[in-house]
Amino acid sequence: MTQRAGSSTIAEAGDVFWLRELMVLPKATNQGIGRRLHDAMADRRPEAWTTLTCIVDNEPARSAYPRWGYEVVDARIKHAPESPVYDPMLLWPGRLG
Repeated sequence: MTQRAGSSTIAEAGDVFWLRELMVLPKATNQGIGRRLHDAMADRRPEAWTTLTCIVDNEPARSAYPRWGYEVVDARIKHAPESPVYDPMLLWPGRLG
């Protein structure tokens, strides 16, 4: 698998963990809690790849994920007509931490 593979190619390989709904209470933000939760969870997964979709307008999450090693891998998507717009993001194997 090449490093330019899209998220659908990686999903078809079956070695992917789909991260959903990582949230920290507003009063607990900016303390590194989200990053520690993410790293503890992703580091213990047997799958090599971690992927997620992040709402484009969701700051600070939209800027945090690239700092954590994620890369936008495909065009923006909508999960349903009424949903917000998302960036599909992928954490390459070995990029955690």
